[in-house]
Amino acid sequence: MIGRGTRLCPNLFGEGQDKKDFRIFDFCGNFDFFNEHPEGFTTTAQPSLSHRLIMLRATLLKTLQAGECHDPNDQTRPNDKVDTSVYNVCNTLQNDLLAEINAMNTDNFMVRQRLHAVEKCQQPEYWKRLDEDKLSEIESIASLPSELQHDDIESRLLDNTAFQLQLALLEGEHKRFDGLSKKIISLAVDLSEKQSVPAIKNKLDYLADIQTVEFWQDVTIEQLEEMRLILRPLAVFVDKKQRPLIEIDIDDPIIELSDLEEPPLPAMTGEQYYKMVESYLKTHLSQPVIHKIYTNQVLTAYDVTQLEQILVELADDGDVLLSDLLAGNQAQNVLVLVRKVIGLDRASAEAPFQELLQTTHCNEKQIHFISKIIEQLTTNGILEAADLYEAPFTKIHHLGVDDLFANNDNVLEEVFERLERTKPVVA
Repeated sequence: MIGRGTRLCPNLFGEGQDKKDFRIFDFCGNFDFFNEHPEGFTTTAQPSLSHRLIMLRATLLKTLQAGECHDPNDQTRPNDKVDTSVYNVCNTLQNDLLAEINAMNTDNFMVRQRLHAVEKCQQPEYWKRLDEDKLSEIESIASLPSELQHDDIESRLLDNTAFQLQLALLEGEHKRFDGLSKKIISLAVDLSEKQSVPAIKNKLDYLADIQTVEFWQDVTIEQLEEMRLILRPLAVFVDKKQRPLIEIDIDDPIIELSDLEEPPLPAMTGEQYYKMVESYLKTHLSQPVIHKIYTNQVLTAYDVTQLEQILVELADDGDVLLSDLLAGNQAQNVLVLVRKVIGLDRASAEAPFQELLQTTHCNEKQIHFISKIIEQLTTNGILEAADLYEAPFTKIHHLGVDDLFANNDNVLEEVFERLERTKPVVA
């Protein structure tokens, strides 16, 4: 609200009569609170249902893999030692996890921030043997958006309870298992009352069985999985509980009024400064120094000094903000920062590689790889040699850049050398 108050509102009171001050009515004592707690209170966001289901499936899969989840086609194990029903549960978990993560769109900006981990988890081999390190990696991407079409929320909540039941059984948590089983029994009772629904009528005997003590005695993982698959399409028929309407009538009188010292107005944040720098650079591409960086021309020491002065003068604390911006963008100097913001002119990005493409015999994939370098330079401005071993370049050849150019080592050396030529240089 202070930000709104500081808006000038030109001619608010008539021609040439701008707003000169504003008042803040702090009835909730915000200034007192933040004077005492400048950072406020940190809160922990609750993970989404999708996040919880991914982690429950992964944890359950890891736990089963540590036990008797073995491939029946494994010739090293006797056939009578392999429990195919447990293997089928593991297989279902693995397929569901792969489907969820494969549906994460790698063009989504949130997914791209964790692209390396996402691409690892999209490989079927990744799920063959989970450990704690892999669970941590899965946790880091579990909240990312997935384009997989999900079932009704009621079915997914049933999955959540069923997976917890299976984990409680495997981990021997009897008290937790009893509490979760009572939820399933309650759901079965509720469904049994809706005999007019054909889908429920066909499962009345099974619903009655769930409500017996015998069902839960010596129940197995595969039986709980069967129960989950039978109940999840029926869960949508459970009546939603009506919460009672609560009315309150509270008197909230103003007890005391007092004047506070004028609070310090907030300085420009790093994010605001970055937006200002970005806007200035992209609207001044013809400015001599900026144009040199954009078209990959050699700069002078005076050019660098002039550019730093321009960026510092954009804000009151420009020197501090610029220093923080350089550190935050991992830019060694202001030239690298500017290039990262404005990118590289397409013709200037193509120039170092044109002769290489004309004088060497590159195959289709190698040409595509070099074209991808030019595309990335145009967008991001700077590319390091190490970037060629990361996405999106790893998608061109699954064994990486070295193998792609295995029959053309001299070309790869030329690619690295010409990539260096695209960086800003001071004479």
